[in-house]
Amino acid sequence: RAALRPVVADILADIAHDAAVYPPELPNQRYVRTYRLRDGWLDRAPDVRLAGDTLLGILTNPTPYGPDVMGDTQEPIFQRRWRTVDTISAAWEDRVAARIAAALDQVGAS
Repeated sequence: RAALRPVVADILADIAHDAAVYPPELPNQRYVRTYRLRDGWLDRAPDVRLAGDTLLGILTNPTPYGPDVMGDTQEPIFQRRWRTVDTISAAWEDRVAARIAAALDQVGAS
C-alpha cells in the first residue's frame, strides 16, 4: 500500500486539475470570475494516508460556496453548466482503476 501513495497522490492531482476547469462564461455575463473555486482545487495538496489496511486518498476544496456550485446541493443557476463533484468522480472511475491496476502490476513485478 505504501508504494501506491505517490500514485494515488498523482491521480488526485489530475482529478483536481480536471475539477478546476470552469465552463464557458455566459453571453453578457456581468459577474467577474475570481477563480477562487479553481484555486481551491489547485492550491491544496491531496491527502493520501494509510489507515490500517486501507490506503485513503482525500481531495477537498475549502471554498465556502463550492457545494452550491459543484456539490450535491448545487444551486439551480449552476445546474447543467457546472459539473458536480459526483459527475467528475464518475468520469474518472475507470481511469483511476486502470492506473491503480497498472501500479499494482508494477509493484508486483518488482
